[in-house]
Amino acid sequence: MYTFDEEWLRCRLRALDKPRRLAFAVACAERTFGPYRYYARQAHRGRPRFLRATLNNLWELAVQRHIGHREPFLDEGERLIPLSCMQADPEVEEACLYKEAHDLDIVADEAVYTLLAACQCELDGDVQSSVVAAQHDYDLVTSSILYFDTRAKRRIYRACARRRGRAPREIDLVNQIDYVQEELQQQMLDLQELTEWEGAGKYAELVSGLRRRAQRRARALQVILRSLTSEV
Repeated sequence: MYTFDEEWLRCRLRALDKPRRLAFAVACAERTFGPYRYYARQAHRGRPRFLRATLNNLWELAVQRHIGHREPFLDEGERLIPLSCMQADPEVEEACLYKEAHDLDIVADEAVYTLLAACQCELDGDVQSSVVAAQHDYDLVTSSILYFDTRAKRRIYRACARRRGRAPREIDLVNQIDYVQEELQQQMLDLQELTEWEGAGKYAELVSGLRRRAQRRARALQVILRSLTSEV
C-alpha cells in the first residue's frame, strides 16, 4: 500500500536537479486543477483561467529547464483562498476575495496552495516547495473523503469501532481508499520517471508525458469529486 512519507519524498527529491523538482511540483499542481475547475463552476467563484495560464507557463518553463522566473500567481494567488480556510490574519482576511463560505472551499484551498508551491519551486528550485506541492495534492484527495465521501467515512468509523483495543490509525484507513492510492501512485510514477531519466532521451518528451498523465488524472479527479458531492 502506498503512503505519503514526507521524509522519504524529501530525500528522493533532494537527489534530483532543480528543473526536475519543478516538473514534479507542476504535475502535482496540474492534477488539482480538475477539482478546482469543478469548484469554480459550482461555487461561481475562483479564477480558473488564471490558474490554467499559470500552469501552462510553468509547463513551458519546465520543458526549458528554466528556474528563477517569478510568476504573478505568487503575489496574487493567496487572495483566491476562501476566508473559511484562512488562519486568523487580519491583513490576509482583508485581501481575501471570497468571504462567504461554500461547501467546496477546501478544494480551492488545497488547489491554490499546490500551485503556489509549484510557483515557488520554479523561483527557487528548492526541495521543500516540491514536497509542499505533493503534500497539498495528497491533502486535496484525502479531504475529499473527510468532507464528501460519506460511504468511505462510514467504513472507516466501523473499522475503528470493531477494533477498539487495537484500532488502526484513521490515516491508514483513508490511504486504503482506491482514489487515494491512485493519487499516491501518480506521484510515485512521476518521481520514478524523473529519477531514471538522467540525461537519457529528450527531456521535453519526458515532461510532455508527465503533463499528459497529470491532465488525465485531473479530469478523473473532477469526475470523482462531482460524484461524491452529488451524494452529499
